[in-house]
Amino acid sequence: MRPEAVLLASFGVADDAARKMSIDRLFDDLRETFAGSEMRQAFTSNFMRECLAAKGIRMDSLDAALAALAEEGVRNVLVQPTHLTRGEEYEKKICAAVGMARSKFDRLALGEILLGGEADFAELLAALRASVSAMEGHETVLLGHGSPHRHNPVYARFQSYMDKRNVPIHVGVLEENDMPDFSTVLHRLQSRDVREIVLAPLLFSGGRHVTDDMAGDDKRSWKSRFEAEGIRVHAVCKGLGEHEAIRRIYVGKAQRAWRDVL
Repeated sequence: MRPEAVLLASFGVADDAARKMSIDRLFDDLRETFAGSEMRQAFTSNFMRECLAAKGIRMDSLDAALAALAEEGVRNVLVQPTHLTRGEEYEKKICAAVGMARSKFDRLALGEILLGGEADFAELLAALRASVSAMEGHETVLLGHGSPHRHNPVYARFQSYMDKRNVPIHVGVLEENDMPDFSTVLHRLQSRDVREIVLAPLLFSGGRHVTDDMAGDDKRSWKSRFEAEGIRVHAVCKGLGEHEAIRRIYVGKAQRAWRDVL
């Protein structure tokens, strides 16, 4: 039995090219995997939906998308988030919406996030090594988003996982109120006398965070700040969703989630 509808839930991205290269590609992968199921998308970010609406593109919130499916008489739904961690956005916009909608369906499955535990860390690391060839033989900084109002411990746990295995990868977050911040990552690099790095996003999609905050020429970007410290930077600007190996991880999570409700 296949789900009657598959709903891909993302934070969202306003940049058309970045969206097509990441979210839309995973959407197509899920369409192929769950052939015959109705396919829908939802963005959890109000800001992203407003940006798209200004360009004439309508995107539902997850609450609205689930409500629409229920009104159409759909009884069996699989929701697969692209969110990386169990942060605020995931808990308040994904888990809350699914919890409120469960009574409207016979089966409502929720796929896992990308980084839940050590098994996920190993799978992501293998996919990154297979996809980002520039990482091979180089110290690498992976830049995630972080949580604005509380510490999200998954980044530190991912760092600890790699440190125990002597993997030359350093994890940082853009959100200034979360950790590991820029100064933490810089200290790690300087303590190892690292003079050259690969800088890549730990974000599902590209867009402004990657092109400006991570790799931009502005002095406030991480690339510029590392260069100001004498560290040479090779920036890789593909979001995680642009890598086929990582999209396969999400597809596998969706398949397992659906099997679990049968």
